[in-house]
Amino acid sequence: LPVPMCNIINGGAHANNNVDFQEFMIMPFGFTSFKEALRSVCEIYAILKKELANSGHSTALGDEGGFAPNLANNTEPIDLLMTCIKKAGYENRVKIALDVASTE
Repeated sequence: LPVPMCNIINGGAHANNNVDFQEFMIMPFGFTSFKEALRSVCEIYAILKKELANSGHSTALGDEGGFAPNLANNTEPIDLLMTCIKKAGYENRVKIALDVASTE
């Protein structure tokens, strides 16, 4: 079964913020169907939106459809994603992927 890589936080050239890395993605794996994998992404996306809003961050979207908040550094988005994945109950079934766009 193909594993989707879903862009969930934007930075770099894809967003008007201070995050250097271009794409912070999540990858659901080990699900019995693509539908279940996509549902996990939607759940994490909704939790992330609430987390950002509750912490006073923007929920505006970047060019690629991920949230584009101003965050302190390039590790804060990873920490946020790890928190959201855990809150959704998928810590053993969803991994984080990066596109750092190192040539831009």
